[in-house]
Amino acid sequence: MKLGGLLGLALGWLSWSALVTATVLGWFAAALVWLLVRATRRRPQGSLVPMGPFLVVGALITIVVAPG
Repeated sequence: MKLGGLLGLALGWLSWSALVTATVLGWFAAALVWLLVRATRRRPQGSLVPMGPFLVVGALITIVVAPG
């Protein structure tokens, strides 16, 4: 939760669209990795995926690509 708050603060400073874009990118990346892990059967069915690294990646991509 602390990481999410700090990322939200930093991205909200850029714009609301940057905040939403970074969040969607993070969730999309996590879903993609989760599907790949489940397809290769490397983790049990009830295992959780940590969201922190994916939210950071989404934030970094958004900051680098954001205009202005």
